[in-house]
Amino acid sequence: ILNKERQNLFHRSAHQKTETISNMRESIVSLNETQDLFTTLRDSAKEALQSGTATAWETSTCSAAVPQPDILEKCVLPGLSPYARTISARTAKQRQSRTGQIPMFELAQWYTKQRDDSGAENSAVVKKHNSDEWKTSRKYIKERSRARMEESRIGRNTSTKTRSAILAKVKVEENNVSESFSSRLQDVHTYLRREKELETKLKSEIIKMKTAIKELEAWIASRTSWPIKVNEKCMALRDMRVGIDLVMDDVEIALGKEHEMLTTVVKANTEQVLADSYARLQDMEDVLGLLRADMQRKHNATCIDTRMHRLQPLAARPTTALHAVHPHPADAIPKDDWRTASEALVARAESCMTECDDLKATMKDATVACDKIVREYDTNVSEALAKKLQTAKEAKAETQALLTACHAEVDDLDAEISQIEALLEAQRVPLMRAIQRLTERLARCDSERTVDQVHESLVKEVAELNTAVDALETQLTTHTQVFDELKGEEGRLEEELAIKKLTVVLEQRCVKTRAFLAPTADAYVVVRMLHDDDFCDIMTR
Repeated sequence: ILNKERQNLFHRSAHQKTETISNMRESIVSLNETQDLFTTLRDSAKEALQSGTATAWETSTCSAAVPQPDILEKCVLPGLSPYARTISARTAKQRQSRTGQIPMFELAQWYTKQRDDSGAENSAVVKKHNSDEWKTSRKYIKERSRARMEESRIGRNTSTKTRSAILAKVKVEENNVSESFSSRLQDVHTYLRREKELETKLKSEIIKMKTAIKELEAWIASRTSWPIKVNEKCMALRDMRVGIDLVMDDVEIALGKEHEMLTTVVKANTEQVLADSYARLQDMEDVLGLLRADMQRKHNATCIDTRMHRLQPLAARPTTALHAVHPHPADAIPKDDWRTASEALVARAESCMTECDDLKATMKDATVACDKIVREYDTNVSEALAKKLQTAKEAKAETQALLTACHAEVDDLDAEISQIEALLEAQRVPLMRAIQRLTERLARCDSERTVDQVHESLVKEVAELNTAVDALETQLTTHTQVFDELKGEEGRLEEELAIKKLTVVLEQRCVKTRAFLAPTADAYVVVRMLHDDDFCDIMTR
């Protein structure tokens, strides 16, 4: 056991020493890189660094150790063993305990081995010290430790004050730079934000115009054919439900009413406004292109400032080049000219959007007669479908919760069964030991083979083990039966969850299919879905 503990201590010490050396190397490399960086900075940017008055910071010094008394010159002072060196090499985080990290018996064996191996009677390891040397060593150790700790405390106080002051000073400078960046970016982003808002509005107007045109084309091309196909698609999807979820509900009735209505809707004539719609759409797209180009130029101009404003200290490249400073770029344009050009483009975009409103109103009037009744029935179906989908989701969530709880209970019961089985298996050893004790005690001579307290205790232990095993076996049988029932319930819940998932998917596909009835639906996609069943199936998945 002692040898094994010695080996473990050796391996731990070696590992901790290796880890400490690795951490020290990384720290040294990082410190050297920092010092090299500032050395380069001082050599290449002397004028820039000397342009202002730098703060003189207070620092502490490290004094020499307390001199060792002459009387202790040939004495064996603490710190001679490799254990002390191992402790010294550890960091504060690697300290195994507050005190007592060196095993005293191991240390004693080491000193004994040194004494045995020295061979010289006058060796410092062998000789015995007198009382004066012992007292002097105690006094010297206390003075040396207290002096070094006091020096450390003073240095820490000085360092703490200096660090706080430096951090505050650096923070002030960082805030000044940050405020400068913020002022610059706010000025540019004010104009960029206006153009961005106009771009969003213009894109919205273009989308609305395209939607209106596509709606118009869709009505001209198919009239009510597309809503009829959507209606039939939804009914076909809902017929794919299985099990208990295949029911005749309000959605089914609403779909039937809508189908009957769609077969009698009167077609509306909307072709007359297509030409004007395409002309206005082209004009808006031209303005949008000009607006985006101007926004890109502004974005590129602010990209560098934004990136530098957000640049983190650790992300900065190690460079001290100062040649990139350009207070007044030669190719800069007057700010007023830039603002005038931006305002002109903004005015054109706003005018273009204003002229588009009347045309969109005319396009809406062209289909309102047919669209009104279709939307009325579509709303009824959508509301019924939304309620049904919500109900299906709630049923799915409820089943999922039951299944999750069932899974947890199955796992817990399985773990309990494993523990009972392990406990049952563990009773074999105590039983064999008790039986062996009883058997071996029979070998006593006749005059000593008595029914004593030990015999009674062993017999009672066997009886208790038998009772305990009997109870455990009964409980194991019960748990096994319940476990089988739970697994059966798990299978039923899994099937129920699969049915509910299928229903939710089918209802969601119905919702997605009916989304193509919206005025904003892409006319090209609608027309293709109307004539291509495979494409329609792909788009509604």
